[in-house]
Amino acid sequence: MTSAYRSNIEYARTLQEKYEYYIAGLTFTLLALSIQTAKLGTEKAQIIFELFGWCLLLVSGIIALLRFRMQPVAHKNYALLDREKLRVKEYKLAQSNGTTEALLQETNQTVPLEKLIQDIEDSIKRNEPKLVAIEDTLINQHRWHLWLFVIGFVSVMLSRAYIPLKTLLC
Repeated sequence: MTSAYRSNIEYARTLQEKYEYYIAGLTFTLLALSIQTAKLGTEKAQIIFELFGWCLLLVSGIIALLRFRMQPVAHKNYALLDREKLRVKEYKLAQSNGTTEALLQETNQTVPLEKLIQDIEDSIKRNEPKLVAIEDTLINQHRWHLWLFVIGFVSVMLSRAYIPLKTLLC
């Protein structure tokens, strides 16, 4: 990878992390602020909107925290997978240069290179779907977090605007 490509990827990742931390912090800040400033009246609709908003903001924040917990695991597993793919390339290059066996450092045994390459490729094929599933889970968690945040915020806003709107319209 070129240096410009790598720096752009790193910059994009940094921006994404800042955005995710900001939204998670904003979620908990709005939850705390809405609870601290709540003036629940006697109107059932207002109370329902307020409590519903609090619940959605809380669940949204918890989902964000769960997502933060899973991201390092996903990145670590992708790094391990990339390392295995690099090993396959190196072994194939050695094979093309006439090498037929490799010494495994873990067991200190000599193994046929063809079998070693096949075992690593099989491992990659088994593990790639698991990583895709983790990535899909992270994407879905982000969607749930964002939509629950928006709906929770709107619900709290409706609760706060309920009495003035009712007075204005009726």
